[in-house]
Amino acid sequence: MAINKLAVIVFSIIIAICLAGCTVAVRAPKMAFNKVVELEGDGYEIESAFNTAIVRWPGVTWSISGTYLPLGDSMSAAPRDFFRYDYATPSLFRLHVRGADGCAPSNVAEGNATRALDKLFARIGGWPARGETTLTLVKTVKPVQRYALSAKFGKAFHLDYLVSCTPSNAEDSLWVALMVAMHESTHATLSVLGQTPKDTERSERIAEGAESCLLIELSNDSGAVLSTHPRAALRMAGRYESIAQDKEIQALCSDWSEYMRNVIRQQNKR
Repeated sequence: MAINKLAVIVFSIIIAICLAGCTVAVRAPKMAFNKVVELEGDGYEIESAFNTAIVRWPGVTWSISGTYLPLGDSMSAAPRDFFRYDYATPSLFRLHVRGADGCAPSNVAEGNATRALDKLFARIGGWPARGETTLTLVKTVKPVQRYALSAKFGKAFHLDYLVSCTPSNAEDSLWVALMVAMHESTHATLSVLGQTPKDTERSERIAEGAESCLLIELSNDSGAVLSTHPRAALRMAGRYESIAQDKEIQALCSDWSEYMRNVIRQQNKR
């Protein structure tokens, strides 16, 4: 039976109107995080895992955000906003961090994060796609296996993740949240624009480069940042044994910067 294209468009718009501006989150079975299951089966200990999928319907972009935290969420109080960041050239991109009071970073940490993000986007000449990424810092006790679904009109994404909070080092928690945000936002942006590398390893390396550039912009000495922010260091070291070496961080950042600048140039020509 032939599919009525107009009906599909109308149906997509109706659903998007119902869901636009909100996120529907559901608990998922552990098997939904197949890479986690595979790695734990091989004896690896997973601190956290995140994944992103973008699905385009006519006129609507669906964003699917996966969060796996083996120690889970014990946040009882309603989260409040901690940190917001907007970048509007050439496309509006927003980062939003929230959480319980015990997870709030200092004003100094927020200022450092803003300056680092300014330099990060200046490095590549802007941001090529509209989108928003929300991160909620949570204190962890029981496991979280969560998928969040969001809908936006046009080519725009909205991602939503939970990130573990360490009250004794709220600054470290903010850095990790922003690392997750830049990694997954890179995946989402390239997917929305149809610019994701076909090679999976290449795609991951580019996304990891976004995190590396953030660390570089947070400090002229990225090794020093890693030494004082253990969870940020653990997140990087979980992928590369040599990641603590400044040379590897610089190489990852260079790959991301070059790729994203090229994507922006292509978008500007259209």
